Amino acid sequence: MSIKVLGILAILIGIWQIAIAQKMYQDIKRHVKNPKINIFFGVTICLVIGVIFLMVGGSLLR
Repeated sequence: MSIKVLGILAILIGIWQIAIAQKMYQDIKRHVKNPKINIFFGVTICLVIGVIFLMVGGSLLR
């Protein structure tokens, strides 16, 4: 029972992380005139962490 709750929680965190990365990317495109490449590395890492959480959550629900 607790493994399934952890799986659902991990999936929710992954979805939230991907949504935050998407919002960050849109805000950077809108408000920053000359963005540095480091900013996009941060967004990419945020997306990767979100995907990892989704995969871990999916494997816990199996």
